[in-house]
Amino acid sequence: MPEVEESVRGTVHRNTDVCALGRQYGGWRADSPEAQACRQVYGR
Repeated sequence: MPEVEESVRGTVHRNTDVCALGRQYGGWRADSPEAQACRQVYGR
C-alpha cells in the first residue's frame, strides 16, 4: 500500500529519540536494562 507508506513517512521524524520515548511512554526505570543500554550506546 504505497499511499499508506507515504502518509506515515510524512509523520515520522528522522531523528526520533527512542530513549526518550521509552522513558516517557515505556515506563523504563532509571536502572532498567533498556535505560542502561540507551546511556551506554547513545549517551542519553
